[in-house]
Amino acid sequence: MDILPPGSLIGKYPVTRLMSAGGMGMIYEAVHPVLGTRVVIKTIRSELAHDPSIIERFFKEALATSRIRDERLPQIFDQDRLDDNTPYIVMEYLDGEDLAARLSRGPMPFEYAARIVLAIPAGRHRVRQLGRIHR
Repeated sequence: MDILPPGSLIGKYPVTRLMSAGGMGMIYEAVHPVLGTRVVIKTIRSELAHDPSIIERFFKEALATSRIRDERLPQIFDQDRLDDNTPYIVMEYLDGEDLAARLSRGPMPFEYAARIVLAIPAGRHRVRQLGRIHR
């Protein structure tokens, strides 16, 4: 699957924009076609989408994450495959600013930075309580 332009469909979800692309896949913002809510859709790159071990790991990630209830982590709503067999995961859109963008604006107040630093191990601890290891 190549990078999809706005208006393309991933399953029933119209793509709004590409949020990021990495070595394993792409992250898109999309809209639920009935509810109008924003969602995030994670896909695997087409060159990897036919490797059974990668697909299995991708869907296991979705299943494991769907069992975690924590305000620091997005909820998983769905998982499926496109017609070309590319797997995707639909998850909650968390509104906010990524850390790199925030850091590009300059130093953060100590209290704000401390909240972020403390939230990371708390989220990882929650994942590990369920017997999962975050890569």
